[in-house]
Amino acid sequence: MREGWSSYYTEVDGQYSSVQVDLTRRATAPDPDLGVCSVVRIALATMREDGLAGEDEGPRLTLIEEALEDSMTRFAAAVYVGCTTGGGTREFYFYGPMEGLVEAALLEVQETFSDYTFAGGAQADEDWAQFLETLCPSMDDERGLAIKRQLARMAESGDDPTRVRPISHWLSFPDEELRMFFLASLPPREFETETLETKEDGLMRWWVRVEHKLDLDFMKLHEMMLRLTALAAEQQGVYDNWECGMMKKAG
Repeated sequence: MREGWSSYYTEVDGQYSSVQVDLTRRATAPDPDLGVCSVVRIALATMREDGLAGEDEGPRLTLIEEALEDSMTRFAAAVYVGCTTGGGTREFYFYGPMEGLVEAALLEVQETFSDYTFAGGAQADEDWAQFLETLCPSMDDERGLAIKRQLARMAESGDDPTRVRPISHWLSFPDEELRMFFLASLPPREFETETLETKEDGLMRWWVRVEHKLDLDFMKLHEMMLRLTALAAEQQGVYDNWECGMMKKAG
């Protein structure tokens, strides 16, 4: 992974997709000098059941990515900002100052990777909507990235992610009644719960700690976070954070 880039899984146009994005550009987007978005699409040679690329195809896709970036820089003065993979295709996103010469860039790459078919187009996008709305992570995606970072730190400290342990999630609500409705919506016997109240700067919050047992598989943990977030939102609640203890590898 390039420095300053992030990868995560989400839905793009209704398809389960992986996204890689240069987040260093979010702080300065939109760039007024790069108001044209070019998207290059290829069909995957090997596709998994979930529509993502097979592991063996990864190195080949990296070579295509590098060749496209070089060609688009030279022919269209464009910068590479990210890609999505889903539904058996990969799309590469570039921003440049002009629409012309994209076809010339694609023809050059097509000659080297003749076993792939390249399709591309360019359109004005002065607001960088494709970058900000398609590539950049949403709040839920940001939480997923935070989970990934936390799991990586725990693994570096010797945690065994396969070991089942208690995991707590913290959620807050604007009043006691809404918190009660949330608690009533939880499936019986699946969770243990604890409630408490805090007051800060005159503002009361009604909290719930929801505990369940799970291993530290990212997809399971992220799915649980999304599930609790949705249930809380129905009662004007907010998902705050999660926590668990370390469990070292045996031996």
